[in-house]
Amino acid sequence: GSTSYNLYYPVQVDPIPGDYPTIRMFIQHVFGTAEVEVESRGMKTKVPRWIMGMDYIQIIYQKPLERLPILCLVNKQRNTGKSTFLEFMRMMLGDNATIVGNEDLEDGFNSSFVSKLVIGVDEGFIDKKKVIEKLKHMATTKTMKLHSKGKDKSEIDFFGKFILTSNDESNFVNVDAEEIRFWVLKVPQFTKENPDLVDDMAAE
Repeated sequence: GSTSYNLYYPVQVDPIPGDYPTIRMFIQHVFGTAEVEVESRGMKTKVPRWIMGMDYIQIIYQKPLERLPILCLVNKQRNTGKSTFLEFMRMMLGDNATIVGNEDLEDGFNSSFVSKLVIGVDEGFIDKKKVIEKLKHMATTKTMKLHSKGKDKSEIDFFGKFILTSNDESNFVNVDAEEIRFWVLKVPQFTKENPDLVDDMAAE
């Protein structure tokens, strides 16, 4: 039999042209509207950070094999939208996105997440050096050993993008100042709550 497996699920969302005011507002909230300097093809320019967020999401959707930094959304306060962002990614990508805990990352069995495009770690307090090194490795590796209980290991292509959320703003992960594999954002509290936010984004 073949040893090649396509574990990617069909995407359920069929994009059509149209406005997306709720999603745009949410992306602006999560990534921020402040301008940051970026360099592209030797040219420096300033762009709003939420545009970088849109690029991040678009790359995940249109170019799933591209490498991206580990996105870290932090704030000690509640009602910021950190977990809602993970829900939004699952809404967009369906079964190609999952949410795991620290124990899943530490476990030897990885079949619950190793074939996913987006791997969310919600409220993660990752203080074990082994887990951090594992995340850094997985953020850049092209293949992984798929390890399921009761089955032999098999090598598969790995293109997972990690998104971590935490209430610990200053100590949830220990990385060097020169480390470029992490993109850390402090997500503010919502000033005005929308109880239908998830439903409105799903409709859009």
